[in-house]
Amino acid sequence: MKDSGYETIDDIAGGVVATTNLGDNKVLNEAIADLKKDVNVKLQDYNSMEAYGDALYNGEVTAMLLNEGMRGSFDEKHPQFDQDTKVLKSYTYETKAADISKNVDVTEDPFNIYISGIDTYGTISTVARSDVNMLVTVNPTTKQILMTSIPRDYYVVQPCQDNQKDKLTHSGIFGVSCTIETAENFLNVPINYYARVNFSSLVEMVDALGGINVYSPNTFVTMHGNYQIVEGENYMDGEKALGFVRERYAFTSGDRERGRNQMRVVEAMINKAISPAIITRYTSIMDAIAGSFQTNMSQSEINSLIRMQLDDMSGWEIFQYSVDGTGQGSTWSPSYGFYAYMMVPDQATVDKANSLINTVLNDGRLVQENIGY
Repeated sequence: MKDSGYETIDDIAGGVVATTNLGDNKVLNEAIADLKKDVNVKLQDYNSMEAYGDALYNGEVTAMLLNEGMRGSFDEKHPQFDQDTKVLKSYTYETKAADISKNVDVTEDPFNIYISGIDTYGTISTVARSDVNMLVTVNPTTKQILMTSIPRDYYVVQPCQDNQKDKLTHSGIFGVSCTIETAENFLNVPINYYARVNFSSLVEMVDALGGINVYSPNTFVTMHGNYQIVEGENYMDGEKALGFVRERYAFTSGDRERGRNQMRVVEAMINKAISPAIITRYTSIMDAIAGSFQTNMSQSEINSLIRMQLDDMSGWEIFQYSVDGTGQGSTWSPSYGFYAYMMVPDQATVDKANSLINTVLNDGRLVQENIGY
């Protein structure tokens, strides 16, 4: 704890360190081995995140060995966790991402790209919860794009957790391949590529574009940053856009409206990026955002898309759709070992998403009146 008086890893010698085998056990085992090399401590394992966090707050243990990707799991029980605690030492591990791309000719063939937004600042390589989940279906021939927003709390089968059901957001702590496989499974569509971003990424990308204009159907003040949003068009720099896409408490529909706002920002970014003033200097823009995001779309594929747009400067039709569900409290989360709020999918909306996605993939044409939210 921050008020413990401990300043370095040596200060906890002889103490008890809490661990949990929830999440990625391979990384946990490596961290335990490195910790033991550094200091002599006893380990106490906990099989739920609630007991794990409580042990630190109640003084049962001296410190905890925490996977940063699971930090957000304390939000509900210990909302001031970040302020109440401090890091004595960090261990960093790199795991080579599996190649899960399904490559196509992106200038000729339709494709799906999954946007996974993780709930952290700083380096994009950090493994963390997938709090933004959006499938973007692109048809370069019909010039139509469909964005499908998926709630973070969606209660879905996760192949990487032995096909147990859990929140979609929790799939992120097992790596982006887990999130992709989970989404492919319940949407029943192939996902060709992914793009992984975090809080810092969004700020940097919006600022590199020179800001964006975003339509909001609501007037409100964001919790993060206290930005005034008005009904209608809003100019946003990176920080304001971040406050906008993170907001949910200002809306009666909560996370549903947050998902729609995330799509509004992505649409605004696409429109700005393909504008003549920006796309003609794409090299400097790409240099500015280098390292801000992770994707398994190759640089040559990205360049091909940009060259296609430069050659024809066509306009694109962009559509938005959100799958929905019913809230369900006190549902077991196998990854975190406690009961939590989940959203049970409305299968009719999932089926409609599948139909809309396949329309774009199969060279059909979407019309707005047949979509809705």
